Amino acid sequence: MFMNAATARSAASRRRSRAALAAARTPAGDTRARVLAAASELFAERGFAGATIREIAERARVNVATGHYHFGSKLEIYLEAVSAQFAELDARLAGEGAQPSPEDLARLSRGEIEALIGRQIRTMLEFLLGPPPAPHGAIMQREMCDPSDALPMMVRELVMPQKRKLRAIVSRLAPSLGPRELDRCCFSIVGQMFFYRQMLPILPLLFDLPSLPASFVADTASHVAAFSLDAIATAERRAAARRRGRA
Repeated sequence: MFMNAATARSAASRRRSRAALAAARTPAGDTRARVLAAASELFAERGFAGATIREIAERARVNVATGHYHFGSKLEIYLEAVSAQFAELDARLAGEGAQPSPEDLARLSRGEIEALIGRQIRTMLEFLLGPPPAPHGAIMQREMCDPSDALPMMVRELVMPQKRKLRAIVSRLAPSLGPRELDRCCFSIVGQMFFYRQMLPILPLLFDLPSLPASFVADTASHVAAFSLDAIATAERRAAARRRGRA
């Protein structure tokens, strides 16, 4: 049974608060946490359409009625599971000092902002690549390949807030860029990270290695950060030159 869009929207505030709690506490006997963990695994393995409530209940070691009692429908379980993944990423970023408030961001120097972007990239790559990789990356990849009815809500409630935060950071380094140029810079940063998640199974082959070294995530994060910062600086110089030319 699927929840309709109107009903799902009415549960948005409950979902956000529950996702934060689920990310913050996962005692072994917590039925909700077990269901969310099982759902995250199955949605990562099979996508929204491929996973069933019965399979989620079996993996969580609960009955189907319990799953319905806690979440209401497969769509609601899916949205809660995805929200919990985003909440976990937010918690990791905050723990690394990579999620500043707007007030704190405004006080940072250029060097501190560059270091902040480096921490964000490293934290996100650790989350996406692991080991073990979080379900987040696989869930989002499957959602892009086979979009569910939940996608517009996921973008509005989960992806867009992340985009706005990153754009605020990039805009401090490149104040001459317009909104679309800032968006492209943000997409380029995130796109590099998702490339490595998408290609994770074949990365050893691409690098001609028997396996990925322990330093792979740190080394990759350093490269992505340096490459991105150089590109942002170049884009800023070009935009500033265009503005001077029009003056």
